Amino acid sequence: MTDWMNDAACRGIDTVIFFAAYTGDPLREAKRVCATCPVAQQCLDWALDTMTNGNDVDGVYGGTTHTQRKKLREQRQEAAA
Repeated sequence: MTDWMNDAACRGIDTVIFFAAYTGDPLREAKRVCATCPVAQQCLDWALDTMTNGNDVDGVYGGTTHTQRKKLREQRQEAAA
């Protein structure tokens, strides 16, 4: 576990809301938790870095879905080129 995870707003919350279908109440609830999280950016960066290394990370991280992170990763790659 990385140190920033100890400060995550989701720590101790049932993780099912972060891995449910990306629609409706579970998604809204997950994003609501992420919106209050003091380490949301570190969480998002971790997920983006993990995806960059060839691993797909499912679930809501840093307030984003897998599809949103895929777009962010593509934007980062375009900006770096």
